[in-house]
Amino acid sequence: STFKVMTMAAALDCGAITLDTAFSCSGSEHIPGRAQLLHCWRSTGHGAQKTPQALQNSCNLAFAHIALKLGGERFYDYVKNFGVLEKTGIDLAGESKGVFFSKELVTDTDKWGTASLTSGSFGQTFKLTPLQLVRGIAAVVNGGYLLEPYMVSEVVDADGNTVLRQEPTVLRQVIKEETSKTMCQLMQSVVEEGTAKNAQVAGFSIGGKTGTSEKIDVLGENGKPTLDKIVSFVGVAPMDDPQYIVLVALDTPSRTTGMYISGGVMAAPTVGAVLADILPYLEVKHNYNTDDLQSRLILVADLTGMTGKEAETALTQQGLEAVLKGEGQTVTDQLPGPGHSLPGGSQVMVYLGEDASEQAVKVPDFTGMTRQQASDAAGLLGLYILPAGNKEAANNIKAVAQSVPAGTPVQTGTTITVTFSDIKTVP
Repeated sequence: STFKVMTMAAALDCGAITLDTAFSCSGSEHIPGRAQLLHCWRSTGHGAQKTPQALQNSCNLAFAHIALKLGGERFYDYVKNFGVLEKTGIDLAGESKGVFFSKELVTDTDKWGTASLTSGSFGQTFKLTPLQLVRGIAAVVNGGYLLEPYMVSEVVDADGNTVLRQEPTVLRQVIKEETSKTMCQLMQSVVEEGTAKNAQVAGFSIGGKTGTSEKIDVLGENGKPTLDKIVSFVGVAPMDDPQYIVLVALDTPSRTTGMYISGGVMAAPTVGAVLADILPYLEVKHNYNTDDLQSRLILVADLTGMTGKEAETALTQQGLEAVLKGEGQTVTDQLPGPGHSLPGGSQVMVYLGEDASEQAVKVPDFTGMTRQQASDAAGLLGLYILPAGNKEAANNIKAVAQSVPAGTPVQTGTTITVTFSDIKTVP
């Protein structure tokens, strides 16, 4: 399904569809020119939807109709221009060019029907390399330009002199810049509203596409398909000026985890965690909004010597809340202390005329808790949680990982990052 990004970009670019094109998904449908009944991943269907929702929902039936509107000739030409039929030319040995349909199989639908065209539109029954996929999607979001990839951008000698500098090499423009901007908005909506909510990173605009691929050519000892899968997610950031792209593909994830096997559940939060680490390191600027407040870390100010009122004002301005303790006139202690990082909206214990009493507590196991349950469990011990991943405060959004292992002794006032995910979400 990650390939759907290129199909939609092609259809929008040539005018085969618009953002207002309507689709209807009942879960399965007999597509003209295709003998086999086509099923969407959601058996009950997605109902009425338009182009943005087709991508957000990763709807196979909608993309089959997009392929029919696009036509075999244009579909094949765009696939070729996106570099799917050729090696990328990266400076590594042993590169493959993947496996794709012959042109006749896609374009001569009178002879061969529409099975290859429609299945190909949503990424089934062919293979491309991870590098081909990343390069193609990079062209979708970078203004429409297919680039020649390379491993090393610059080489310097012992004296700091540059002996090699790789400049971007544009091979061709695949889609118009206007189309690219539209696709950036659509891919961002997939993370904010669609199948990739688990990839959200507070303070950053993330876009991308999930994928769940069946390994139909892998047979078990009985000679039948194993039903193994590869789940994936391609993430791009920041979406107002795309600079970085990350692909994570998980080969044959275990069926014993209790999690729904899909790119949205397994690969999307992995990419989100990677981007959460690298974007600050790469000095990409945060852009928090009101909804992100609890997912934002704030350095607690030194309140010592302030009056209670002054401390309350200072913390409010930081996005924190003061809880006053004691009868003194000025602040003599605080918990957490100055310089500690707290999620926005957290409470700071402010002591007037008395000292705080820190103590060691054991970190609870947050696994399986909702956001509210995790916050309550942490609060009882004087701990704080920094939510990551899926932002929705719903009962099906559960904690799946935490930065400090359960049972670890920590001081009260410690902040623990807890990652939340919809464990029964979509492909």
